[in-house]
Amino acid sequence: MLFVPPSMPFMVPEAEAAGDLILCHVDISWTPNPPTAGQTVTFTGKLVEEVNGTCSNSNPPLAGKEISAHITAGADGQGSSWDSGLAVTNSAGVWTGAVTFDDDEDGNWRLNVFFGGDSTHANRSSHDQTGSFINFTVVAAADTTPPVFTLPSSDLLTLSTPNATGL
Repeated sequence: MLFVPPSMPFMVPEAEAAGDLILCHVDISWTPNPPTAGQTVTFTGKLVEEVNGTCSNSNPPLAGKEISAHITAGADGQGSSWDSGLAVTNSAGVWTGAVTFDDDEDGNWRLNVFFGGDSTHANRSSHDQTGSFINFTVVAAADTTPPVFTLPSSDLLTLSTPNATGL
């Protein structure tokens, strides 16, 4: 119970600062692995509490938190980009998002997962946590175009039926 002295009737107790707790991004992965151009790729990860300065998938999970995954083409992150929109973690702290890479979007990509902060946890990205982006390569789709053979009009192909003797 807070004691308010009579001489200070308008004293307001100091509230605990919002967003002081730290969270961790763990178990970030994607399927299929490796991703292939022209396919839908599912990304998943987990949010947990940081415990004694340690991030581990065995730490307490954080449910109901909104995250956004930002994926950018090129090793320098200057190419085309895609944002997942908001995904919400489930009771196990797991989130899932998907992106479809166009047929011509093979090459190097990088991923950064963001949590924007709320009343209990400070904002943090996977880059903030580790100091680096998550790099991955999208492989080119297999060429499934059937071969086309074009014969010049001067070539003549003659088929004949052999006689009874096979000649």
